Amino acid sequence: MNTPVMLKGHVYVGPDGTKLPAVTRILRIAGYLPDYTGIDPRYAERGKKVHSLTELYDAEEIPFDDLLLFYPEYAGYITGWKKFRDTTGAVPVPEWMERMVYHPSMLFAGRLDRVMMFGEKAYVIDIKTGRGGNRTTLGTRCQMSAYWELARVNGAPPIVGAIAVRLPGDDTFKPDPISQDFPKYLSGFMAALTCYRMRMEHGMMPVSLGPMDTDPDEDPEDWI
Repeated sequence: MNTPVMLKGHVYVGPDGTKLPAVTRILRIAGYLPDYTGIDPRYAERGKKVHSLTELYDAEEIPFDDLLLFYPEYAGYITGWKKFRDTTGAVPVPEWMERMVYHPSMLFAGRLDRVMMFGEKAYVIDIKTGRGGNRTTLGTRCQMSAYWELARVNGAPPIVGAIAVRLPGDDTFKPDPISQDFPKYLSGFMAALTCYRMRMEHGMMPVSLGPMDTDPDEDPEDWI
């Protein structure tokens, strides 16, 4: 598995020191995803914490009841995630929880929230907090297709689909199937990657996104 390291500022770096742009950065610069510069940092903190707590639950490191006891302010999110697991029977693939990987030939990277098994079928799962957002946009479909490609070249079980699981924080979950036409939307991501590289080459990066060294890898749409 091709695992990058991260330096200060959430920069992906390959084993030879090459900086690798994150999937969401590529898509924002190409205009496929919105620029959420200036988002309230409370949303970011909430999203990161929910990701961390659901990972603890899936890894069975802390019992469910203890998570609710220790983190009561996040109880609605943790309960919603447990209900998703219980209702669907989805089982996480242990080595594909919050997994950072990169593409050895296309030279981009990303963090996959989960690869989960629904019976014999594997899906990419994207965990979202908050109540808004249409997850079937062009940008989101291209994003999930890029994750599909990262999973494919890094030895994950064959992926048949992608689902966004929104956790509003009220003990519920809202599944949103995104796409199963991965090859079609991967071509859209590759167009965005070409756009990104051309803008890098010609010094045309949007000022609002900052230099690569300070661009967070997290997807702001996870939080709102």
